[in-house]
Amino acid sequence: VCLTSLCWTMRKAALVWLLFAALACGEVLRPTVLWHGMGDSCCNPLSLGSIKREIEAQLPGIFVYSIKIGSSDVDDIYNSFFMNANDQVDYVCKALQAEPSLAHGFNAIGFSQGGQFLRAYVERCNDPPIYNLISLGGQQQGVFGLPNCPGDQSQFCEIVREALNYGAYLPFVQNHLAQADYWHDPLNVDLYLNHCVFLPDINNEPAVNGTNAARYKKNLMSLNALVLGQFDNDTMVEPKESELFGFYADGQDEEVVALRDTPLYTQDWLGLQALDKSGRLVELHIPGEHLQFTTAWFDQTIVPYLNNTVDGLLTPRGPVQPSPADWRDQVLYFLLPDRFSDAQEHARPAYDSPAGGPRRSVFAAADERAWREEGARFQGGTLRGVESKLPYLRRLGVTTLWIAPVFKQRPDLQTYHGYGIQDFLEVEPRFGTRRDLRSLVDAAHRLGLYVLLDVVYNHSGNNFFYKDGSGQPADTLPYRFSPPYEIAAWRSAKGLPVGTIETRDDGVWPREFQQEWCYTRAGEISHWDCAPGQDWANPANEWLRGDFFDLKDMKLCDDGWQGVLELLIKVYQYWIAVSDCDGMRIDSVKHVPLEASRRFCGAIHEYAESIGKHNFLLLGEITGGPQVVKGYLELYGRNLDAALDLGEAPQRLIDFTKGTGNPSAFFDQFTGHSELGTHREIGRYHVSVLDDHDMVGRQRARFSAVSAEAATADSATATARRYAQVAHAVVIQLTTLGIPCIYYGTEQAFDGSGDGDRFVRECMFGGRFGAFRTTGCHFFDERHPTYTRIAAAAAVVHARDAAGNALRRGRQYPRETRVEAGGPWRGPDAGQGQIVAWSRISADASGGTEVLVAYNTSASTARHADVTVDASLHKPQGAAAMRVLYDGDAKGDAPPPPPFAVNREADGRAWLAVDLPPCGLIILS
Repeated sequence: VCLTSLCWTMRKAALVWLLFAALACGEVLRPTVLWHGMGDSCCNPLSLGSIKREIEAQLPGIFVYSIKIGSSDVDDIYNSFFMNANDQVDYVCKALQAEPSLAHGFNAIGFSQGGQFLRAYVERCNDPPIYNLISLGGQQQGVFGLPNCPGDQSQFCEIVREALNYGAYLPFVQNHLAQADYWHDPLNVDLYLNHCVFLPDINNEPAVNGTNAARYKKNLMSLNALVLGQFDNDTMVEPKESELFGFYADGQDEEVVALRDTPLYTQDWLGLQALDKSGRLVELHIPGEHLQFTTAWFDQTIVPYLNNTVDGLLTPRGPVQPSPADWRDQVLYFLLPDRFSDAQEHARPAYDSPAGGPRRSVFAAADERAWREEGARFQGGTLRGVESKLPYLRRLGVTTLWIAPVFKQRPDLQTYHGYGIQDFLEVEPRFGTRRDLRSLVDAAHRLGLYVLLDVVYNHSGNNFFYKDGSGQPADTLPYRFSPPYEIAAWRSAKGLPVGTIETRDDGVWPREFQQEWCYTRAGEISHWDCAPGQDWANPANEWLRGDFFDLKDMKLCDDGWQGVLELLIKVYQYWIAVSDCDGMRIDSVKHVPLEASRRFCGAIHEYAESIGKHNFLLLGEITGGPQVVKGYLELYGRNLDAALDLGEAPQRLIDFTKGTGNPSAFFDQFTGHSELGTHREIGRYHVSVLDDHDMVGRQRARFSAVSAEAATADSATATARRYAQVAHAVVIQLTTLGIPCIYYGTEQAFDGSGDGDRFVRECMFGGRFGAFRTTGCHFFDERHPTYTRIAAAAAVVHARDAAGNALRRGRQYPRETRVEAGGPWRGPDAGQGQIVAWSRISADASGGTEVLVAYNTSASTARHADVTVDASLHKPQGAAAMRVLYDGDAKGDAPPPPPFAVNREADGRAWLAVDLPPCGLIILS
């Protein structure tokens, strides 16, 4: 009755069943659920673990759920003996209902006692429903004898035997021994009927089951097929015919009555007769001992019952999370799963101690070269780790997670960033599983957070080799317009050229992408931007057709591109259904032809709206300048909703914050003087960026890597000012037009820089590539001065009051200032190294609300300025004043400062006096 002795011959998977053919039709392979027998566990690699792997190999893309009762494999084994059968079924009913991937139903295989337990699930619950139920060696009519139970759990079997011999129907035994619950004594039928708490009920014995009989029968008859397998040489189950619903005649234990001669069948208590006559009751005679069969038999006989699809793949798995009313209300946080958290920070020390400051020397990497090399490798962050840090992010003021691609990467390459996809329909196993992804999204939604998935449809990973001029395989070749290069070989799981894709780790998946026509095959891009006078939207441009280094370009330009795009659209509609995400950040939009982008975005928007996500965000990464960005930003929903404000914008924000550039260059971006000014002026169509993972077109250095604080012998003061400066760079994002985005680690003042992307992709969780060139410590410090400042300012922005609304959605006005009484009033162009101020104003029932933000751009000197405010909103009658909503220099336990008096000039100008320390910032209303 246990699988530890199972003869399981492993061989190469024959990849004959296709998920993606069904996907293209809006269908997906129906998931499979496994329930093990007595003494086994869900995940034993020699039994159900092996079976799970074989099903996955035969049916690529299928979701297999192996039932575990308890929190560990040990619990699972123990409960298979000593948990009451009714309690086990109740537990499983709840577990299967809670699993999103099973919501549309599933096939199920029960091994030994798992067979009758799954039948009980059908009769009592069946939500979600079972389509095909397969019972291999299941004791459907119970057992009368336990003659053999070899394997690792034989000591438990001896306890079971003694309990059954002592008194199978005693209440204590029935309540604490699963095998007693299907002990069927033909010599004491009344005792069995009256005191066995499980089997008579699920078999609809008329003497015991009145109220549930009709429901049990109806549910069982809803099966597409009930497949019963009897092992013809079974010495573990007595009688073995119980596996086909046969059993001893009442009053003796020698003659076995076959199913069709039992009243269970002739009177059709359960609907077995109806299933039989409709061809839906299948009996299998399996040569051999209990649960011993070959892989070939399993593939040929059982797998076909699992190869069926669920209609409505693109139907969400349960209620969907509604979209936010306005994305301007959100604060985004961008993270790389591999670098953020592995959920094990509790086992590591923290880098910072608030009293002593950074302890860089304590955790400094012993080998600088090894530390640098680690940055190019997977570090071990997971989706479960991200989920564990959701409270940390919520307290920071984050409302939306933007997660770098989670899709399966090549096992032989270190594409930890996620942009080299090998399997478009699977989660990268080093990050977790589809279940982990859905758990993360669900947990975020419970906390009021939204989730954006980072998606790639411009290119796949480095999944094949080109044929070079000598006929040899090559990773990359120089760009050429035509003819397309030939594919020499697929890339194997070990990185070697192979002619045939034999495993799920070889080549590319799904199978539809294993065709040459899916790829442009033009070689590596060498010219990334327009030449003077060149039409940036011409689909013949090199950057629209070439490979992104060695990442192979999907054919979205030349003949047949529509078919490739339709497959990619279905892929990402599927991920919306699976994950319940709230939007997508689209990678490399500049490298997608404009018409392909329009079609992709339109199809994704339409699908999202159809399931109730009416404001699903499509956020594009677009480089190449404002003209290109405008081309992909259309205001009528046919293309992107917003673009990451890359290019000049981040550098202007940096220069403004550090006092190294003219602040007017920053504010001019929001006016008609800028090519994107009309988009930025509205605030909905751009996402403001400070640090990010690529630093396209600028130095690969985080904001804190190049500090602008004054030279000082007091390093503690310099560090404190750096913490304030980076925090206030984020606060400027929060309080100016646009949707702010924080890059992970900025709230801890990460200072990564170097000659490659890796140096701005440090580990938060304490891996071998920790921030500040450290190892072994984590950086989730909620007392860090940068974190606390951002959290305090975000609370002001998120407040559901007039001031919060003005900061999120109000109009924006740079304010004139003067540095001394009687001096000239000047705009932001005079503010370099001085105090710069701006207002956000929104109309409301009171006539309007103004929120004023003032910032000292000097990192070395305290500054004073008189700052203009809106005279019409600060009437001269009475003592007009503005209260402090945020003061970046305030101590946590300090009383709130007094309001700022609004003064009047003779010409009617309203103003107030502001004094700020170096890098100081204040918000007033």
